Amino acid sequence: MFGSSRYSIDVDQERGIVIVNYVDVIDLTDRRQAVETATREAREKGFRKILVDFSEARMETHAPEEESEFADLLSSHDVLMDCRTAYLSRPGQSINWFIEVLAQARHFPCRHFTDREQAQAWLAGVDED
Repeated sequence: MFGSSRYSIDVDQERGIVIVNYVDVIDLTDRRQAVETATREAREKGFRKILVDFSEARMETHAPEEESEFADLLSSHDVLMDCRTAYLSRPGQSINWFIEVLAQARHFPCRHFTDREQAQAWLAGVDED
C-alpha cells in the first residue's frame, strides 16, 4: 500500500484489481497523483481493472475548465483507456459527477456504483449491463 495522506493505492492480486482509496477532502492534484501511481501499478502488474473508492472522501469543487482537463487526462491515458474503472461512493454521497460524465462522453470505460460487490462483478465482466 502506498500513496499520500489523502489517498492510498492497494492491489488485489487475486482479482487483478488496482484499488485507489480516497479519504478526507481531496482535490484534482490528489486525483492526478493517484492516477499516475495507480496506472504505473496497473502497467507493472498487467492489470486492467481499477476500483476508485470515494466513500470516505469529499471532493473540492473546481472550475469547469479544470474538471474538463482532468476528464481529458482520464479519457486520453493509454493505460486507463485499456482498463475498466469502477467508481464507488456511498448511497446519496455528493461527488463530482461532471468529471465522470465528461470522461464517459469521451469514451472512458467507467461506471459508478454504491455497492462494492457490484463494482467488483462489473470489473470482472460478470455484470455486463
